[in-house]
Amino acid sequence: LQTSHDDLSVMEQLPPNTAVFTQMRDPVDRVISGYEMAMQEATSLAMSKEKDLNPLNKTTTGEVWPWLDLVPLLAEDIKRRHREAKGDGKPKQQEEVDPYDNADVVMPLREYVKLPIVHDLVFNGETFQVLGLTNISSHWELARDIRKCVRASDHDTDQYLELTEALLGKSKSILDKLWHVGMMDDMDASISSLSATSKWDLNGRAYEYSEQVLKDIRSFTENFKDSAEQRRSDLQRMIKTLDKVIARRIKSMNELEDNPTKATELKETVRGLKEKQKELSREADELGEALQSTTLMEEWRISAVQKFNTDEFAAENGTNVIQSYKTCSQRQREIKLSTQSHYSDWHGGQVNFTREARSKIPKEIIDYIMVGNSLDNSLATYARAIHDSVKKNHEDLGILQNLDLKESSTHDEL
Repeated sequence: LQTSHDDLSVMEQLPPNTAVFTQMRDPVDRVISGYEMAMQEATSLAMSKEKDLNPLNKTTTGEVWPWLDLVPLLAEDIKRRHREAKGDGKPKQQEEVDPYDNADVVMPLREYVKLPIVHDLVFNGETFQVLGLTNISSHWELARDIRKCVRASDHDTDQYLELTEALLGKSKSILDKLWHVGMMDDMDASISSLSATSKWDLNGRAYEYSEQVLKDIRSFTENFKDSAEQRRSDLQRMIKTLDKVIARRIKSMNELEDNPTKATELKETVRGLKEKQKELSREADELGEALQSTTLMEEWRISAVQKFNTDEFAAENGTNVIQSYKTCSQRQREIKLSTQSHYSDWHGGQVNFTREARSKIPKEIIDYIMVGNSLDNSLATYARAIHDSVKKNHEDLGILQNLDLKESSTHDEL
């Protein structure tokens, strides 16, 4: 199981039988949540010293799409606002701060949503990710040109309608072919429905150290393949050596015309060597055919999974997948509340993003986001119809497992 922030152009590099699933999100929630993330990352970058940016040398949020391009720009804007605020002698800290309109510290949401880079990287980002047309696409030049056409076109023209209809038609056909489509605002049902589609038992045993186990399985499988390739190479070398030995024996046999007994012994030796050579050739041919197919590799993979499907790697206290998901979900909720739902001002004050604050965002900003994300609105509606249809089918069949995780869900905070 591999997760990724790549757009779906990555599917071109996957085997044809790979099962791909995705989670879609309400476009307005996605843009606002992106603003919250961007402000947190940008304030952290603006106030950090270079040596403190990545002490563990790990990939950070600010180093992946789309934050890689967006966060540095916002960090410089934050520094500028700080210099101007100090120069104007403005109050150090306000008692009540609107996290979406705090111009003394960060770029307000109303300005953020009108940035050209936000229109390019964030607006309609879900549609362009599904189409494989982001700025990290394997077809990045085509992706750039298409996104530019969408941004530049007058929304009331036939040209814009024709272009967007074509893009939506293609993106919907891609969703239709995916293994599963879920919705972020119905996360628990999405996971349960995915497990039903994939015939996963969520009451089954959970495993710890999954990353290490996956690495071990990959290594275990590759070792099998390497062993087979080495064995085939050894066989081919042995066959060539036998060719030389047999040739020498035949030559010796022909030179022993005056010693029939010895010649007969050599003849039997040659016959035995040829039989051994045929045996080695059959084994080498079988290994060659197996290495060209996925059958043997799949058998090796199953063997590897069975090797690690033991109590040694099981979660403590016999925890099943649902219990582990609940624990993980609760932990992510706490992390979100402690790190991703606020940013710090220059005086150490915490500016908190809350549902109440989000509910007070002016309607004209929400409307602007909705109009600017018309592609995403249409695709999200289509994705929700897919999700709801599959979920209802699973409910009717009685195979949708109830996760009962309302208290620990991560998607109901903001």
